[in-house]
Amino acid sequence: MIVIPPDVLARFESILTKKSVPNALRYHYKKWLRYYLDFCQKYNHPTSTRESLQQFIRLRKRPRLRAVTPAYTKRFGGGRHFGVQARVCP
Repeated sequence: MIVIPPDVLARFESILTKKSVPNALRYHYKKWLRYYLDFCQKYNHPTSTRESLQQFIRLRKRPRLRAVTPAYTKRFGGGRHFGVQARVCP
């Protein structure tokens, strides 16, 4: 995981203080800042643009698991080897 630069962290802390974010929640805010900086580094996005933030948000909203397709279901026996019946998406 990426380390937040000290100057960025200081500015971020001052914003959290100004917005009256409780201390118990600040860890989570910093965690998401690290996720965002990691995303920007991984996909070569500038950290200071609104577009990169919008792409990060779009990426986080996508479902992590792909829908089970009919071809996947047929290939892997309908999920029966896992003891469950897979649902097929149209």
